[in-house]
Amino acid sequence: MRKIKNRLSLIIGMVLIATIIILPFHSAVITAQSNAPKSKDNSTVEIGSKEEVIYATLSATGMVNQIYAVNILNVQKEGLVSDYGTYSSVENLTSTTNLTNENDIISVTALPGRFYYQGNMTSTTLPWDINITYYLDSSEISADMLAGKSGHLEFVITTKQNKEVDSSFFEHYLLQVSVTLDTNKCDNIIADSATLANAGTDKLLTYTVMPSEDGNISISADVTDFEMKGIELSAVPFSLNIEIPDTSSLSNNMELLSDAITQLSDGMTTLESGVSEMNSGAASLKSGSREFNVGIDKINNKSVELINASSSISAALSTLSTSLKESSGGSDLSKLSELPSGLLQLSSGLDEISSGLTELGSGFSTAYTALSSAIEAIPDTEISTDALQKLSRNNPNDPALNQLLETYKAARTVKATYQMVSSAFTAVVPSLTTMVSSLDTISSSLTKIGTQLATSSEGSDLTASITQLSTGIAMLSDNYKEFHTGLKSYTGGISQLASSYHMLNTGITEFATGTDELYYGIGELSDGTGELKEKTENMPEQIEVAIDDLMADYDTSDYTPISFVSSQNTNVKSVQFVIKTNNIEKMDIPTEESVQKENENFWTRLKDLFV
Repeated sequence: MRKIKNRLSLIIGMVLIATIIILPFHSAVITAQSNAPKSKDNSTVEIGSKEEVIYATLSATGMVNQIYAVNILNVQKEGLVSDYGTYSSVENLTSTTNLTNENDIISVTALPGRFYYQGNMTSTTLPWDINITYYLDSSEISADMLAGKSGHLEFVITTKQNKEVDSSFFEHYLLQVSVTLDTNKCDNIIADSATLANAGTDKLLTYTVMPSEDGNISISADVTDFEMKGIELSAVPFSLNIEIPDTSSLSNNMELLSDAITQLSDGMTTLESGVSEMNSGAASLKSGSREFNVGIDKINNKSVELINASSSISAALSTLSTSLKESSGGSDLSKLSELPSGLLQLSSGLDEISSGLTELGSGFSTAYTALSSAIEAIPDTEISTDALQKLSRNNPNDPALNQLLETYKAARTVKATYQMVSSAFTAVVPSLTTMVSSLDTISSSLTKIGTQLATSSEGSDLTASITQLSTGIAMLSDNYKEFHTGLKSYTGGISQLASSYHMLNTGITEFATGTDELYYGIGELSDGTGELKEKTENMPEQIEVAIDDLMADYDTSDYTPISFVSSQNTNVKSVQFVIKTNNIEKMDIPTEESVQKENENFWTRLKDLFV
């Protein structure tokens, strides 16, 4: 009996609980119905503005399953409002008032404020074609077969314009793609260009696809018993509210750069003028060096003749000295009558040699003076090795600079070589002067001896004269031998000088050729800097224009939203998209216990209380 009472009390208690639960719900329905607006007439009220939130569900590969729109109408006053859209069905989300859907016109009587209703669209077309492809261990796999698999997974998400839809959505909307991976099932995640975040054991990967751009997203991971929440995509009009910074400092710096380029151009013009002068000087140096080289070769070639003539004179003097010694000893003096004329001829030959050496010295002095002046005109400025290396590093591909450096090296080589041999050049003229003086002295002595000998031969004291003559000629012969030795040394030096100068002349020729190339290279460089100057004169203004043009790409202030559901809708304030793919998850196999629990309801559970 007590057991029955307890169960009856429990039944009464459950009925009371059910009454408490059901009555408020019934009251709420009645209240919603009672709050439905009652239009005073059937006139249509214009809405202040409209907003659309487009929801789409996709398969795991990106195929559209369903699209529905949540429409938000900003009603300004009570009355009948209308909206447009092609829907298979509509649902009032604000009140219990029925919506009418006739000929793609949705009408409802609404109170002032925000009125929400849902429209299930007949179209399954979005502004973007979305495709998701999966690869397991490098082999493509369908999304249906992927749940529960293990291995190396890579999936690629691509988005591109769907040309069946108004292009303004693709051109003005920023697309955000969010992928959630469970780190208990995914390891070694590689997601280039993604923004990464942690949410518990999940790794959140977020990508952004800019307006008018196709998306290509690749994600890879080592997976175990793989499952994944649906990929979420959202799209809103792109808006980047950037306050343009003060660019005056940048403009000032650009102005300084422009001024520096102007100075560089002016400097290059001055350099071109200087190189032109150097090129002219190098051409003169080349010409003078060539003439000097020819002259020194002539001197060198004449040296053999000079040595041979001098050898003949030395031998004649030696023979004469010997003959006179024999004559003074009482030998036949009949041939002495020929001696004065022979001495005078010998003197005349020495005079010719002296005259040739004098002329040679004059020509050498003129050529040497021109050569010395040209080489001394080469600047003594020396550029350090570090500076040269720095110039080469900073301008590795500048042909004009490379030519300038080569010309500089050639000029330094020419000057250094000249300084090494200049002492030999300097000694040539004094040596010639000394030899000419010695020859003149010898010639004068021979003339005097010949004259005196001719006079003596007419007198009676010939023996005494011959004795004096023999002594003088012997001394003259000895002195001339020394002179001849010096002349041989001189001609040997001339030969070495000629050989060395060939190398110097080659260097001067290369130097002149280098200055030619440098002149043309500097001319091109000067033209280039002049063009650069012309192009950068208005650089500050051009920078300002470029910044304005760049920022214009991110300025969406001129974009007017359009309705996605119908082109007949006006006063559209905003349209946004919320898109999600199906989850990739293993199917749950129902157990007997779960089936039993699924079939339970309030009355079966209430009945169980009495069992």
